[in-house]
Amino acid sequence: LMRAIAAGYAVPAGVVIPIDAARADRDRLAASLADELGRLGDVPFAVRSSAVAEDGAARSFAGQLHTELDVAAADVPAAVERCVRSASALRALRYAGGSVGGVAVIVQRMVPARAAGVAFGADPRTGERGVVCIEAVEGIGEALVSGEATPEAWRVVGGVAIRAHGPQVLRAKEAEQVAALVTAMGELFGAPQDVEWAFDGDALFLLQSRPITALPAPPVPIAVEAPKGTWERDDHHGVLSPLGWHWFQPYPAAMAEAMRSVGMPLERIDTKLIGGHLYMQMVMGGGDGPEPPGWVLWLVMRLLPSMRRANRDALRFWDAEEYWAPVDAWEAADREAMRRGVRALFTEQPGELTSEELLARIDGALELTKRGLTLHAWLGGAPMFALGKLACFLEDGLGWPPSRALELLAGASPETTWIDREIGSIVQEHATELEDAGDVRFTWSGLATACPLLARALTTFVSSQQLRMLHYDPKHPTLGERPELVLGIAESWAARLAQGGDEPEPGDAAEAVLTEARAEAAKRLDAAGVAEFDRLIAGAKRGYAVRDANGVDSVSRPAGLLRHLVIELGRRLGDALEAPEHAVYLEPSEHRAALAGELPDLRERVTRRRGEESWALVNRGPAHHGKKPGMPPVSVFPEGLRRVMRIFTWMDTVERASFEHDGDTLRGFGVGSGRVEGRVRVIDHPEELV
Repeated sequence: LMRAIAAGYAVPAGVVIPIDAARADRDRLAASLADELGRLGDVPFAVRSSAVAEDGAARSFAGQLHTELDVAAADVPAAVERCVRSASALRALRYAGGSVGGVAVIVQRMVPARAAGVAFGADPRTGERGVVCIEAVEGIGEALVSGEATPEAWRVVGGVAIRAHGPQVLRAKEAEQVAALVTAMGELFGAPQDVEWAFDGDALFLLQSRPITALPAPPVPIAVEAPKGTWERDDHHGVLSPLGWHWFQPYPAAMAEAMRSVGMPLERIDTKLIGGHLYMQMVMGGGDGPEPPGWVLWLVMRLLPSMRRANRDALRFWDAEEYWAPVDAWEAADREAMRRGVRALFTEQPGELTSEELLARIDGALELTKRGLTLHAWLGGAPMFALGKLACFLEDGLGWPPSRALELLAGASPETTWIDREIGSIVQEHATELEDAGDVRFTWSGLATACPLLARALTTFVSSQQLRMLHYDPKHPTLGERPELVLGIAESWAARLAQGGDEPEPGDAAEAVLTEARAEAAKRLDAAGVAEFDRLIAGAKRGYAVRDANGVDSVSRPAGLLRHLVIELGRRLGDALEAPEHAVYLEPSEHRAALAGELPDLRERVTRRRGEESWALVNRGPAHHGKKPGMPPVSVFPEGLRRVMRIFTWMDTVERASFEHDGDTLRGFGVGSGRVEGRVRVIDHPEELV
């Protein structure tokens, strides 16, 4: 801010309380502040924390420490004390990966803003330079930062403002004025800036300017070479980092093996990065050549010894329900083995490891993720047969559409809502403390002050889930790195309790749907049919739950462990990387050489790879290369394979289900029971989920 003032930009007048002075007792602080604040006039003040470790390339500390607005001069010393104390909250400590290095405090005159907001000197999602992205709200910017207000959005390109959406707040000329300020700050500080600003009447004030945190690198185009064969884009895993690409490799082979075990005539699954996106190709027994006529397929399926064996395997798999074998093994031993593997390799203090020990643990984590992904392939596919068998029964025995199987299983996977329910239980256990505290500010520091028991319980929860990934690729943060998500859920539960909290249990609506369906089925089935209905429902529920729940221990925590260790490697590379988190853009084969200083172009190499990722995020490419993938008609298969292929066809239909948008209504497959009201965000690709 001082550099901006020296350059002639309008910054609200104020004072800085250095670290040592901020630690002084309140009386000494009040005495030293009295004259300084008196010179600023009888006005309200903004009291803001400023940690030594703030504003790095990967973590900004934005919102992590305490801020108070509209503070009277007499109350400033107490507000300063609260700001300093907020640094000891676990939220700040875990976010920083250690100490925040001390906290200074800035006290400034409040700007009586008619409009305020934030602006970015580059597109923070894609890394595109030469554009300023602005969000604005009426009044002070706190409503925007807290998410309470829907902002107006502008994009300014070449000095010309284009209004994107939201309620009208700024005129085009004002948006262009903000953009000019943001561009000037970028030139002053040598990097695209994240700027907080406010209009007092027609006067524009700069409130804060810092580097954009985790800004994608400038896009670097990737040459796209269309390969031969049929390649379908995989949209589940997003744009993979080099570490993520290496991590993903065991999965397609394991998935192909699992599919072959049920009789699927699949030779292998090939994968390829095309334009930065993951594409997959299923190579059947006859290769990827032109599909023969139906009568030829019919003969091949019955004459080839391999197809006859596959048919026998499929019949046995279906009749004996062998798909439960990997589930039984998971519940009996595999899940606990994965947990032991994570515990053996994890350390809270990876900085205490020698380089050899760190590299060995990274190798161990890669082996563990390979084992987990192999288990996940089996546990993701096999239980779906329980669901598919139910869908076939509903269609054949009752004439119901197979999609109704999904409706009957809504809410059958406790894992999908476990985090929400667990945090809700914690909040409910501390309802009395919340009620006694009155109006609680849901920051970690505010909660630690007003409700210390609740704060301690929530920090314990964050610690227990610190390795849990929020996405597939280890480039994405873990829950331990995003504790604000836990705090947000806790705040919503607290608001729910304050409003009465008498909502029905999540499973009530699902159980009512199932009870109604069973009664309908009982009118059309004999006793044996009803018993089979109940058996298949129970099996499908079990399979559905395992399919979702296994991912936490088979995929999420092992990947979080890998990220945890690789970030430590990034710390040891120091200035060779812009941020420790960028070590995920190294391939495992490069780790040792990077630590030994044998990759002199390391920073440029990583920047290029990050730029290619930026380009891929805005250039998705076609859904498929080559002919459009599909499956042969089910009718060409013999009985056993016909059953298996029928389920695969149904699963494929579910996966490809289209969603209709009509005004304010979205139509598609429901994935849960009950209703919820809240703000909805439409996403374009998996990265936007986090």
